[in-house]
Amino acid sequence: VRVLEASAGEDDYGKANLKGCEANNLSAGCYWFSYALTKEEAEQEAQRVVDILDSYKQEFDFKLEYPVFIDIEWSKQVNLGSTAIREIIDAAAKVIENHGYTFGVYINSGNYEMVKGCGYPLWMTSSESYNRETDFDKFKQDSFSVIYKTNSEKAMWQYSQNGHIDGISGPVDINYATSTLKNKIIQSEY
Repeated sequence: VRVLEASAGEDDYGKANLKGCEANNLSAGCYWFSYALTKEEAEQEAQRVVDILDSYKQEFDFKLEYPVFIDIEWSKQVNLGSTAIREIIDAAAKVIENHGYTFGVYINSGNYEMVKGCGYPLWMTSSESYNRETDFDKFKQDSFSVIYKTNSEKAMWQYSQNGHIDGISGPVDINYATSTLKNKIIQSEY
């Protein structure tokens, strides 16, 4: 569930989407698309995310069963290089984790080398989209490749940007997560 739209502030649908997850017993995590170019900007963005989540908790009860992900794909960030990206990630992680949430990194698989070994759960995407039912063998091969590539049991892969969910008009992203990603978070936080 996206909760922050960078400079625009709180996502217009974040609260409703998180309430919908709770009402339908769906596991949820959240993310924000980052525009941070410095550690300080990353800390400010992360604090805004925490403030939004805290305001939600004052209105309704929810549990994040997946991490709070920073989405690192803006070209200006990628152009900073691996060292600067790691500093941005670590600064945001410190804020998120200090408030009791599990932190993770969302990144395009083409930029994986920039975050390789960062120590946080990874949520990766690819420009190729799969239909899990009709392309299952390729999906399975590629999904396990992503997980082994990250050398992490704590991984999630966005394998389609054109999925369909009953009750939602338009395409939705579809993700595959290792069961250990969710289980380790639940065991460590709750």
